[in-house]
Amino acid sequence: MSQRVNKPELAVPVREEGNIMRRFLPLLLSIVLVTCTKSTGQKGIPTPQPSPLPDSPADIALVEGVIRDAIDVERKTVLALITAKTSIENIDISSDGNWAVGWLIPIDPETNEPVPIEPGLVLMQKIGEEWLVWLPTTNGWAHILAQIPDELLSPEHKRNWDRQFGIQAVNVPTAALSGYKLPWEAGVTRRLTQSTCHDQYIPSGNAHYSFDFSTRGELWEIYASKAGRMWLWKDDVPTCNEYTCSDHQPIGNYVVLKDESTDPATYQLYLHLKQNSIPDELKEQGKLIGQGQLIGIVDNTGQSWGSHLHFQVQVPLYGENYYWGRAVDITFEDVDINGGRPRVINAWCNDKIYCDRSGDVCNDFRENYTSQNEITTEGPQNIYIPLIKQEENVTETATP
Repeated sequence: MSQRVNKPELAVPVREEGNIMRRFLPLLLSIVLVTCTKSTGQKGIPTPQPSPLPDSPADIALVEGVIRDAIDVERKTVLALITAKTSIENIDISSDGNWAVGWLIPIDPETNEPVPIEPGLVLMQKIGEEWLVWLPTTNGWAHILAQIPDELLSPEHKRNWDRQFGIQAVNVPTAALSGYKLPWEAGVTRRLTQSTCHDQYIPSGNAHYSFDFSTRGELWEIYASKAGRMWLWKDDVPTCNEYTCSDHQPIGNYVVLKDESTDPATYQLYLHLKQNSIPDELKEQGKLIGQGQLIGIVDNTGQSWGSHLHFQVQVPLYGENYYWGRAVDITFEDVDINGGRPRVINAWCNDKIYCDRSGDVCNDFRENYTSQNEITTEGPQNIYIPLIKQEENVTETATP
C-alpha cells in the first residue's frame, strides 16, 4: 500500500502586507478616474467596473513574489534553491483566488536559459491575507496536492504528480545492474544535466538513479540502452513550443522496454519523446528490441522543460502496465567513472550531495559523456533469461 502524509505540516507562510496597496492601487486609480469622467446618468454614481481577474498580470506578479519569498526562506536547506537561479513559470490561480500552482525551473548561468529537466511543482493556498507555500520538499506537499482545484490540475495531472512522489515498499536488485550503454549513437557526446539530483524535486527518491541527457535544445535519435521487449509506448502528445511545456500535458511520450534478464524483471523508461517518433513496426507488446536499435527521438513533451531524455531503469510501483516506477542502480559500459555511473556537479545540481544511499558511488563528476552504443537495425533473436535466481531481492522503501 502506498503511504501518504495524512495532514499538512507547517508550510512556508508569506503575508502580503506591503504588497496589498501595490496590488490594488491600479484599481483604485481607475475608479477615481471613472468617477471624474463618466456616470450612469445619476450624478455622483460611477460606472461599475469589473474586478481584476485572478490571473491578471498584477496577481501573477504578486504570487510570483510570494513564491520567491518562500524560496528565500528555504534556501538554507534546499540545495536546488541555494545553488541556482530559479525561474517560476506557468503560474495559474484558481477562479476564487484562493489556490495557485507554478513550476520551478533552474536557470543555466552560462546561457541564462532554462535547464532542460523535469520541473518542480509548487502549490499555494491563501487563507485570509496569508499565502501558504508548499515547495516540492515541503512536508505535506502530497496532502495539499489532493486539495488543489481541478481547474488548476486535472485529476489525471494530480494522479501523475502523486505517483512520482509515491512511497511504498518494492523489491529491488541487490546490486547495480550492468550491460547498459548510453542511449544514443556511438561516437556522439551529450550532456548530463542531473542524476541523483532528481531527489531535490522528487524527494520520494523514485528517480534517484535516473539521468537527464540533453544537447542544448537539439532533437536526437534514441537507441536502446540494452536489449529488451517492447512493453509500453506513447507518442501521440504534441511537442511543446521551445520551453513552454506545461500542465496541459499530464504525461509525455515514452517507451518502456521490459528486461527479463534481471531478477526481478526491470523496465527501461525513455521519457519526453517526440510525437510520432516511435517506429510503427516496434509498436507491438513483447517485440524484441536489440541494444542499439532506434526506438524514438528526444523532444519536449509532458512534465518537461526543454528538450531532453529522462532515462531510468526501474521496478514497478503501480503494476507493470504503468509507465512510472522506482529507479534502480545501473552501470553503463561506456562510462569510465564511478564504476559506470554518470554524475555531474554544476550550478543547479550537485549529485555528490544526494549520493546518500548505501552503495552510491559519486567520486568523479563530468558533464559530457560519449556513447559507444553501436547502431543495429534488428532486435535480437532471443534474450537470455537466467534460470538460476540471484541473491534474494532487497525490499526498499522510498524516503520522503
